[in-house]
Amino acid sequence: MFIGPFTPDTTQTTYKYAPLPHSISYADSSNESFIVAVDGKLSHLRFRASAAPGADKSWTFTIYKNDIATNLAVTIADDATTGEDTIHPISVSAGDRILILSTPSNTPAIAYVSGCMRFTGSGNQSIFGVSSPNPLNNGATEYSNVHGQNTSWDATESLRRQVIGASGTISDLHVRLFQADPGTSPDAYRFTLRKGGASQTLTVTITADDTTGSDTEHSFHVDAGDILTIMCEPLEGPANTPRASFGWCFTADNDNEFPTIAGGDSNMDEAKTKYAQISVCENSMFRWWNTETLACNGNLDAMTVKALYMTLSAAPGAGNKYDFTLRKNSQDTEIAFAISDSDTEGSDTGTVIVEAGDYLALETDPDSLPTEVAALYGFLCETVPEEVPGGSGGPAALLIATGQI
Repeated sequence: MFIGPFTPDTTQTTYKYAPLPHSISYADSSNESFIVAVDGKLSHLRFRASAAPGADKSWTFTIYKNDIATNLAVTIADDATTGEDTIHPISVSAGDRILILSTPSNTPAIAYVSGCMRFTGSGNQSIFGVSSPNPLNNGATEYSNVHGQNTSWDATESLRRQVIGASGTISDLHVRLFQADPGTSPDAYRFTLRKGGASQTLTVTITADDTTGSDTEHSFHVDAGDILTIMCEPLEGPANTPRASFGWCFTADNDNEFPTIAGGDSNMDEAKTKYAQISVCENSMFRWWNTETLACNGNLDAMTVKALYMTLSAAPGAGNKYDFTLRKNSQDTEIAFAISDSDTEGSDTGTVIVEAGDYLALETDPDSLPTEVAALYGFLCETVPEEVPGGSGGPAALLIATGQI
């Protein structure tokens, strides 16, 4: 399955477009998009809202492919708080641009939404990526998180790290520049995926006058708990500073497994119990360490959560700790552990069965006023092969969607 987040953020009266892993929306579809890394199908779109839209009111969420509306759409209306579309799969190809359009009707109530969508590719493939609303730096090397929303590229790599929750192979990097190409040849930007602070062979260079590039030849292996970033290097002093979106493919070592990826530079609260989504982008607004109602992934597809891997940006300090617990439908699960004293890493395994419609959140509970630190984490999940209408059966990857409407 494909775990986002993507964010259908809108006003109560205006339709808005958003890339899938994003918390910023736009009035048209010409801005950055989610870039599909490999061929496959999107299906089983689900949403859950924190409040009903109200009598004779609604929100409709429609998937757009390359600026064209598809039949994959969900409407939440009247007193309902959930909706799903499990009968309109759409085919996607490597390099396709995917957006979601949020359309309100009759001024629905303000609410927060979360949900998910399946990606079914070949074998055990999942797709991930970033859409950035901010420009590249044409004078210095900078780094980004590898999944979700990138609120800004940063010169400090440690602020953009994320943890992957499963073991497998990363491949098929696709990059697209928006609003401008690098400038005049030989102006260029080079994008390189990195593991544990080391550059890998998976890299894309885009030279003026091009705006797209891909590397489908190289790949590298990761283990559950590894830390990922992507590096952007300006070459030959490019004249322009476009924005960039990129997508990449993950193929799990084990059948039916898929990872979540989370992490950012937002610190946990040192004194209060807070919650975050199981898959969250860097600096993801209200979805990062908030109340459980606002920070859960809801109306999920059926799956099993098998493990959690975590790295902290610094140790809690002597005599201090953070307790972490996966919660399902506001109840503790068996996946739980503490990171204390001088430690910065922790993990736990278990079997948490998620039924269609359930919701999940990660709880952090500080003890003895630990040092405020950021958490990078990833879950190992498993999906059950199921026939996708209009396509073949097989493993699917779940995208988890989040946003404010």
